[in-house]
Amino acid sequence: MGLLEFTGTQIKSNIRGINLTFSPIHFNALLGLDNSGLVLDDFEKDTRFREELLHRMCIDMKLKGKVKGLTDESRVLFKIILSTISPKVGGTDTISWPHRHLIYFLLTERKVNLGKYFFERICEAIFQSKSQRKTTIVYPRLLS
Repeated sequence: MGLLEFTGTQIKSNIRGINLTFSPIHFNALLGLDNSGLVLDDFEKDTRFREELLHRMCIDMKLKGKVKGLTDESRVLFKIILSTISPKVGGTDTISWPHRHLIYFLLTERKVNLGKYFFERICEAIFQSKSQRKTTIVYPRLLS
């Protein structure tokens, strides 16, 4: 039928007649990272690390979903992540599970596949831009 074999999600574009294809492997190569490590999206519904994660990151279990309940080290990492790695839409007083997992993996020195994480966020932004009038540039620092 002439279709190429599916090898994973890709972003395809055409700029001035040049066909471009981007995959998570391309993002890792552009950033100088290995295409290995834990994939954050795999842990969103995974409860393996949750108990240890909460005890390592939280000082007050009553505020475990809030930034106020985080240790100072975790709070600083969260602010750095929001300003440089993974911008958050909405309020900054709550912390999502992917952000919690990223902080936990940084604290425990586990390797994370950031190229794949960036790629998935960009794919989400592309998908949302098709249904919303207001579009934003995701990771504008990668463009410079």
